[in-house]
Amino acid sequence: MKRIISKRAYSKMLNLISRFLDLLMVLGIFVLVDLVNKIAISSSLFSLNFYRKLNPLLGYLNLIGVKVDYNALKALIIFAGFGLVQLVSFYLVKLYKKEISYLNFDELRRLIKGLLLGFILNLSLILAFNLEKLILNYFYFAYLVLIPALFLQKYFLYWMIKSNYLKGKWVKNVLIYDACPTGRTLMKKLFEAPQLGYKPIGFIDEKYKAGTLIDTKSDETKARIPVLGALKDFNDLINNYKIEQLFVATPAIKPGDLKRINHLTKKYGVPFKLIPNIIGESLYNISVDYVSGIPVMETKKSRLNFYNAILKRAFDVVIAVLTIIFFAPVYLLITLLIKSESKGPVIFKQKRIGLNGQAFVMYKFRSMKLNAPKYATTPKDGSDKRITKIGKFLRKTSLDELPQFFNVLKGNMSIVGPRPEMPFIVERYNNIQTQRLTVKPGITGIWQVTADRNRPIHENLDYDFYYINNQSILLDLVVIFRTVWFGVFGLKGV
Repeated sequence: MKRIISKRAYSKMLNLISRFLDLLMVLGIFVLVDLVNKIAISSSLFSLNFYRKLNPLLGYLNLIGVKVDYNALKALIIFAGFGLVQLVSFYLVKLYKKEISYLNFDELRRLIKGLLLGFILNLSLILAFNLEKLILNYFYFAYLVLIPALFLQKYFLYWMIKSNYLKGKWVKNVLIYDACPTGRTLMKKLFEAPQLGYKPIGFIDEKYKAGTLIDTKSDETKARIPVLGALKDFNDLINNYKIEQLFVATPAIKPGDLKRINHLTKKYGVPFKLIPNIIGESLYNISVDYVSGIPVMETKKSRLNFYNAILKRAFDVVIAVLTIIFFAPVYLLITLLIKSESKGPVIFKQKRIGLNGQAFVMYKFRSMKLNAPKYATTPKDGSDKRITKIGKFLRKTSLDELPQFFNVLKGNMSIVGPRPEMPFIVERYNNIQTQRLTVKPGITGIWQVTADRNRPIHENLDYDFYYINNQSILLDLVVIFRTVWFGVFGLKGV
């Protein structure tokens, strides 16, 4: 139990450090802006004598000395108050939740909400206590500095957590109750997403003997873990395997068993999560509500309403026009390079399936030889003999996708969205996979900026459904930034 306690204590310590850094960041930036304000216009919450006598950056240390400058103390109290209000705002929007989302988008959205709430609350306090003459002149500027500073701090923190998760550090050892298809699917998902911080240790199952190996039954994700025992062995399993989380994934759990699990997890301090029997069904946009204390799952409406759809279309057109203008010399250079290497058309045209299953012609710079089949499996790497020399570079840097900005102007595609697939692949779609066709396909998407981009598109539905359920201009900007980042620094793949 010592290791469990220490890991939990470490997790709590990391959370406290995050909150302390946020408080320190707010306090430090307001102090810094106040000093800059003093240097720029010779007015500050601090007395002028205070700055004449002491170095501005060291002036705050005078607070712990015998002589106290009350103007400086007043400033620090006000700034600390701003920091505490901002900290409470982050807490109210659940910024400090331990779960990590795709591209840290949920955390980014909470950060923006928290900053906006903190700004409004702090501004209200300034006006309520008549502090506008002293502070309002640089209050706005302080928040302009605070926003990118907190973004960078959070990015580094999330990067550090994810990096350690991928190395197998700081992860939670988890048990899965019931080695049924739902339990196997959950195991597969957890192995495919180590960045979430869960490490499947084994199954609890009443049907299989202890030691029986359960595999994922998947060619893409080959993994297997043993059945460690039954529910009666729960206490021993927690101690022996340092279990910190239990997933209950049985499709038809008996009320008595669920009550027993609830009692055991409370007794031994191990939380459990109940997985409903909807894995494999087309229910991806759901939420949990309560009716007179009874948990009820309900489907949510799409985030892309009429006004958001207009905004997204305008965003797509503006980005497409700016990209075509900015990259005009690159279009010309690629055209000359393709022509110099081989005869034939510069633009490769191929039928793809888009919104609502409608076919359209997608444009790309030709990166394969003329005798290559027009409709065949996409090359997995640059060593494919169908790819030309210049084609290897184009596919590695994704520059072959540049003509698709004309598809965006035509309205066939969006900047961000699920990738469009060829008709013969869409013909084999099941009911769940067809949900990819409920939005416009995109030039880039979440799938393209992850480690799973070399796997078939239709086998990475989680990324597409996450985008469909969370689509917004903010998410588009995050995906575009990641796409450019990986393109500049060498994204592996084709």
